[in-house]
Amino acid sequence: MTLNGLTHETIHFSGRVQGVGFRYGVFQVAKEYDVCGFVKNLTDGRVVVEAAGTGSVSYTHLTL
Repeated sequence: MTLNGLTHETIHFSGRVQGVGFRYGVFQVAKEYDVCGFVKNLTDGRVVVEAAGTGSVSYTHLTL
């Protein structure tokens, strides 16, 4: 979604994403692309990423 020049994405990851440094890895990638947001463990074992920034924010940037 794009609003006022900001792009926002909500991305859910599943598989082995908890307890393996996944959130820290997402944080490092977000710094590189000047993206802000949050990463949260969900009770069902998935991880959700909320990311916003100028330009293209895409899950392809979050490949770890």
